[in-house]
Amino acid sequence: MESRRNKKPKHKELEFEIQILWFRLKIKISDYEVIG
Repeated sequence: MESRRNKKPKHKELEFEIQILWFRLKIKISDYEVIG
């Protein structure tokens, strides 16, 4: 199972990280809008 997972491309992982970053960025922007 471990070796099978390692063979998989990391594209999905990267996509997931980008989604998290984008989500956090949106939260920051909305926080600024609430404060400002």
